Parts: sequence; C-alpha cells; structure tokens
Amino acid sequence: MPTYTPPLRDMQFVMHEVSHVTDAFKAMPRYAEVDVDTVNAVLQEAGKFAAEVACPLNISGDTEGCRLDPATHEVATPKGFKEAYQQYVQGGWAALSCEPEYGGQGLPYAVRMRSTSACTRCSTAPTRHGRCTLACRTARTRRCMRTARMSRKRPICPSPRAASGRARCA
Repeated sequence: MPTYTPPLRDMQFVMHEVSHVTDAFKAMPRYAEVDVDTVNAVLQEAGKFAAEVACPLNISGDTEGCRLDPATHEVATPKGFKEAYQQYVQGGWAALSCEPEYGGQGLPYAVRMRSTSACTRCSTAPTRHGRCTLACRTARTRRCMRTARMSRKRPICPSPRAASGRARCA
C-alpha cells in the first residue's frame, strides 16, 4: 500500500513566511478573519484527506483504469473513485473558495489552491473526478451561476453525474 506524507511544514512556510498571506488577508475586509490557525487547520485536514483517501486510489486507478461504454458513451471510474469524490464534495473541499450563499466556505483562493495541491501531489482522482476540461468546468459554473441568478436558488455545482461515479462524454 502506498503511503503519502503531505509536506505541511513546506506549505506553511510558503504561505506564512514567504508569501505572508495572512497579512494580505487582513488588508481585505472579506478575508480579515482568516488567520494563521485557520490556514494551518485547512492545510492539515487537506493533508489528512490526501493521505487517507486520495493516495490509496492510485492502486485501483493503475490496475483497473476507466472504462468507456461505446454504446452509451458513459465512463465508469475505478473502484473507490466515486466514494472519494463524494467525500471530497461532502467535506467541502470543492467549495473552499466559493461564496457561502452558494454552499461554499468563502476562504481565499490561495488557501484553496494550496489545500488542493496537498491532494494532487499524491493523486488527482478526487479533485479531477467529474471534471472534463477547464473549458467544460468554466461553462458549467457559468451556467450554474446564471441559473441561480434567474431562479434565486442555490446552484448545484458538483455535477450529479460525477457524484454518481458515471460521467457522459460527448
């Protein structure tokens, strides 16, 4: 079984001692409450998720791979990917920097990117499952936000097909 130890001290060093992000956050009223302890807690939990959930997926990803059904154009992911993605979404990782009124946590994008990098260093499976390309993701987000503005409802941005473990490729 592969193991992964996230480089928490390195990530904290870059965030706090090189970039001084919390000083920059204090200058922005929207993020003024984000302090060193908050950033460190997010990084620590992201590292825990990476080590315990994402890293073990490398085995099933390498041995099983994805399967394309030529008749339906549906792609089935390897064992564990669906559950990992559901944990990723339920844990709020997909919405760290999204607006709270849309189900996000409202954290700065810099914190989201650093926490996502903890996962993608060992396995991109949970963070990429259910996503097509950047263009596809951008289009889906724009449609989601436009629908929310028109209906005044909270958008459901994590793709339901992605959460089911089956995505349709056109």
